[in-house]
This record gives sequence, structure tokens and C-alpha cells, in this order.
Amino acid sequence: ANRLMDSARSTLTADHPLRRLVRQFYHRTAAINDKAKELLMPEDRLGFRTFGFDVQGWGEYFKDIFSEWSWTPFPELMKGRGFSESFLKSWPLAQDGELVWNTFHKYVSDYLGIFYSSEESVAQDIQVVAFWAFFDVHIKWKLPALTLASLTALVTDLMFMVTAGHELLGSIVEYLTTPGGLMPKLVAGKSEPDVQTFAQGLIVISLTGFRMPPLMGDWTHIFQVDSWAPTSRQRALDLARKLQADLAAASDEISDRNIQRERRGEHKFVAFDPRILETSVSI
Repeated sequence: ANRLMDSARSTLTADHPLRRLVRQFYHRTAAINDKAKELLMPEDRLGFRTFGFDVQGWGEYFKDIFSEWSWTPFPELMKGRGFSESFLKSWPLAQDGELVWNTFHKYVSDYLGIFYSSEESVAQDIQVVAFWAFFDVHIKWKLPALTLASLTALVTDLMFMVTAGHELLGSIVEYLTTPGGLMPKLVAGKSEPDVQTFAQGLIVISLTGFRMPPLMGDWTHIFQVDSWAPTSRQRALDLARKLQADLAAASDEISDRNIQRERRGEHKFVAFDPRILETSVSI
């Protein structure tokens, strides 16, 4: 989320088609990251005190994460885990994730097609080239060569991760509301946290539990750009509305799948249901 926001705002002008496309998906991300860098990240603040790291380990933990990071689109990430194809087709995380990812991919592909008719038109847009290069500033994303297809995949994956991915990884309240859950640190020699650690975990999850602007809603105002050609503007507006209809259809499909899962005695999986997703990592 932070890299999407930084890249878009640092390299793309306000009315650039790519910035308008991703604008919804970094809504108020700057606000939450500004608060996090003061409240969570520094030594002796809430994030540091909630976990069991010492000062050196806290820094090395994040250093290791960043040094090992490289971008892989969600579908390829699933296939690279070594699971059988039959398992992936029935695993709710992969099955529903691919449905939502493909919904975003269709939207991004159709939208970029309004403004870029060829590979040359992408390569000749110096702002898009700068946007792509920004993902190797500070933290290396190890992106492939810039093409229309790779740009489509990256933007799709960013949309997916700040919505569905964030819901999946951030909805952990059930792990933190019992001392026998997934505690960030434990009392020495025991399998339970102390009272302070338990309270700190509840504070962290409560701070992230506020409802934010939903993914499904009217975001057409973003595409009311006077500097665009009227036909391009109208096509973009039509696609923004179509995305909402496609997300609703994906939500209905996931609901139907969950009915069948429960009938088979399986657990339902709602983390990727577009109707519960928020549009960005924000506060």
C-alpha cells in the first residue's frame, strides 16, 4: 500500500490515467502510515513493546523481511507453493482469490487499453516508466521488464493485496481475544502471555478495527477529468461502474461456494468477499 501510494504520487501527475486508476486503492494510506511510524515502529513504542524482540532484533526482523522481498503475482504465488493443481482448484484461499484477482485484472486490462494501444505507447510514457522504476527505490521489488502485460499484472496485484490481501492478513481478532491464541510474546517458561502483553494485543487490533471506506461503492468521481478526451472519460466511467457489477457477481459466487462448502462439512471462507472488503489500507 505504501509503495503504491509513494510511486503514484511521486511519479504521476494528478490527472494521469494510471494515477486515477489506482487513486481509490491508496485512499488515506498516507494517514495511517504517518500514525504508524510514530505509534508502532519506533523503539519503546506500542509495536515494539507488544512483541518479544530486543532493540537489535526489532531492526533485524524488518531488515530480513525487506531483503527477502520480491514481487510475485498472486496466481503465480499460489502455483509456486508446490500444491497440486487439484488442491488449488478446491482450496478456498486460491479459488476465491483467483476469482477476485481476475475480476481486478479484467478491469485494469480494459482500462489501460483506453489509453495505451501498444507496447510502444507504454514505453514512451515517461511517467509510467518512472512509476515502474520507483518500485526499486529504497526496497527492491525486483520487477520484470515493463510491458503492458506486466504493468497490468502489477496494478492488479496491488489492488488485490490492499483489499483482499489486507482483509486476509489483518483479520486476526479471533487469535487475540483469548490468552491461548496467537500472542506476540509469552511469559518465560510458559505458553501464555502476561497481562500487559494480552492487553497490548487487544489495543493493536482495536486500533485497526475501525470500518474504512468500502471497495464496493461509487468511485466514479475519480474519473471526472476535464483534461481527458470525452470518449476516454466516458469509457473510464463505464468501466468503473462495470467493476462494481463484476465485484457484486464475484461476491454472489463466493456466497454460493460457501453454501456448498458448509453442506460438505467444510468451513466457509469470507476473507475475499468483495462486499466486506475495504478499498485501501487506511484510517
